[in-house]
Amino acid sequence: MPIHDLEKNITLLRDINEIYILKLIKEEGPISRAELSRRYNISRAAVSDIVSRLIKRDFIREIGPGVSSDKGGRKPVMLSFNEKAGYIIGVELRKSHFRVAVCDLYANILSICRKSFSA
Repeated sequence: MPIHDLEKNITLLRDINEIYILKLIKEEGPISRAELSRRYNISRAAVSDIVSRLIKRDFIREIGPGVSSDKGGRKPVMLSFNEKAGYIIGVELRKSHFRVAVCDLYANILSICRKSFSA
């Protein structure tokens, strides 16, 4: 396999892992790095690398310490999805009017505007 194909595959795998980790945090957070590593069955180092990239891009945030395990040890740092990292805009066009909605990344409607067309 040519090196450029291998690089593309590595980049694709990294992107897939990043999307899956973000999805887990969004759907099941707050969650720790260790729990992400266990659930997704990838190394803690890989999880930490992905989490660092997602924090840098503001998609997730560290929200504070969680609860230590039964074995004791350090409290895990919990991760949460940042629904304000971006917005979704939906547009409905009709013959008589249009409507625009702005939502957060959990699809909660933040604002709606409706305007009628002049005849």
